[in-house]
Amino acid sequence: MAAAQLRLLQRLDVLYVADLMAKEYNADPNRVYLMGNSSGGSAVWNIGVKFPQRWTAISPSAAPLDDATFPYEKLKTVPVLVVHGDMDTTMVFDASKTMVDHAKARGVDATWLPVAGGKHTDAWAQPEIVTQIFDFFDKHPTKAR
Repeated sequence: MAAAQLRLLQRLDVLYVADLMAKEYNADPNRVYLMGNSSGGSAVWNIGVKFPQRWTAISPSAAPLDDATFPYEKLKTVPVLVVHGDMDTTMVFDASKTMVDHAKARGVDATWLPVAGGKHTDAWAQPEIVTQIFDFFDKHPTKAR
């Protein structure tokens, strides 16, 4: 299977699971959020720009991408909270901050949440950080139109 075909199937799988969960739990379709860490955070960025109409807000964590080619403008209707631990030795902390700055410059409602002492796999999972992520989602109770 070609890499592009695999990526498409992976994206469709996320959409399928989101639809399945929304139906199972009778979720409000205007309050669907997406978050993930590391490769899951990269998926959040990529799925966010591919299907911005699906998400009320997104929160990628520890997942900076190739900033020079990223289509930030596709996220103008999707608030973004970027989380990254400053002790991450896997992904570049400053690259996530740069993405936030560039997203803001392109009109995206982007928020930076650095986590002091946070490592690659634990920064986003600290109870106080999870609370801040959910508070961010609560500040965006419906999709921007």
